[in-house]
Amino acid sequence: MNKQLRVSEVFYSVQGEGPTMGVPAVFLRLTGCNLMCGGRGTEKDGELHDGATWRCDTIEVWLKGQAHNPQEYAIQMADDYGEEFRNGAHLVITGGEPMLQQKQLIPFINLLQSKFSKKIWIEVETNGTVEIDSNFMSLVDQFNVSPKLGNSGMPERLRIKNLPMIQLSALSEMDQVFFKFVVTSEKDIEEVLKDYINVFGLPRRNIWIMPGCSTRAQFEQTAPIAAGVCKQHGFKFSSRLQINLWNEVTGV
Repeated sequence: MNKQLRVSEVFYSVQGEGPTMGVPAVFLRLTGCNLMCGGRGTEKDGELHDGATWRCDTIEVWLKGQAHNPQEYAIQMADDYGEEFRNGAHLVITGGEPMLQQKQLIPFINLLQSKFSKKIWIEVETNGTVEIDSNFMSLVDQFNVSPKLGNSGMPERLRIKNLPMIQLSALSEMDQVFFKFVVTSEKDIEEVLKDYINVFGLPRRNIWIMPGCSTRAQFEQTAPIAAGVCKQHGFKFSSRLQINLWNEVTGV
C-alpha cells in the first residue's frame, strides 16, 4: 500500500460551493481521480466526449502532484497556514477524488489537529463512489458530495455506487453530508430525482444544485437553468465563486 500522501496543490482561498460557500479555507488538493468528467479523452484534448456537457475544471491540476510523508506534510501545513487556521479557516480536502487516499489522510489530520488548541473544521469533497472508513469518518466534520450525472460523460456503472451512496445518505440525516449536483439543462434534474433521491432517499434539505461550467461565460448560460430547477423543486442554489471571482484561474 502506498503510504505517501500525493498532493497536487495547496492554497488559501474561500469555499466556492455548497453550504459553506464564502468561508475562508485552506484547500488541499490531492492527486488522482477514479472518474474523468468531460468524458474519456478530455484529459488529452480538453474537449467534451461521451455525451458530456461540462468538464472538470481542475483536471490539469490533479493529474500531477508530488508524494509526501503524511506526518511531515502536516507539520509543514501547520507552519505555512497556522495563522489562517487560528483565525477560523476551514481545511477543505479536495481532488480529484481524495477518498482514494483516506488511509494516508488519517495520520495527516490527527497530527495537524494536534498542532492547534482550537479544532480545525474539516470538509472533504468527494464524488460519492468510495466507501468511507469509519476511522476517517470520525475526523471529518462535513462531506460535500458531488454525485455525477450522465452530463459528466461517465457511464452509470462508474459514477453510481450503491454502498457508498447508502452510507452517505444515512450520514446526511445527521447533517454531516451535503449533496451537490451539476446541471446544464432542465432535463438533468430528472436523473437527480430518479437515480439518487428516489433510490437512496437523499434529504432534500441537504441538496444543492450547481450550474455546470468552467468559465464565467458558461456560468452566465447555465446559472439561470440551475436557479430555475431550485425554484421548481425546492432545492438550494450554489454559485461557483471560484469561477465568478477568478474565471479559469486555479489555486487562488
